[in-house]
Amino acid sequence: MNGQDYATLVRSEIQQLTPREVAERLERGEAIRFVDARSTLAWNSALGQLPGAIRIPPDQVEARTRGLSCDLPVVVYCATPLQSGSAQVASRLRDLGFEEVYVLEGGYGAWRDGGYPLEPKGGMTSLHETF
Repeated sequence: MNGQDYATLVRSEIQQLTPREVAERLERGEAIRFVDARSTLAWNSALGQLPGAIRIPPDQVEARTRGLSCDLPVVVYCATPLQSGSAQVASRLRDLGFEEVYVLEGGYGAWRDGGYPLEPKGGMTSLHETF
């Protein structure tokens, strides 16, 4: 499936949340697991990530989620509004049994441009070390 097909999948099967909707959930005290699905180029050129985000490139979903509990909602984001990287990761997470998976509408740029909190990149840390 190519990037355009995954973008179509996001619009049809995987619910999107706006940065504002995600921020409102956080303000209410809801726990959210952020998954950063940006490409290596986008990751390397960015200064930050969403709070507590775990970097999971589309080709590493199975390896990076092994043993991870499916108990928290997951918000996946990438760098672009087309959402192809985040759609691929979100689709695989659903296939692996994660039930509450969303894609961040507008990706990292929309979150950053909305003035929502960011933190320095943490690198490709283990999921088990982060949560």
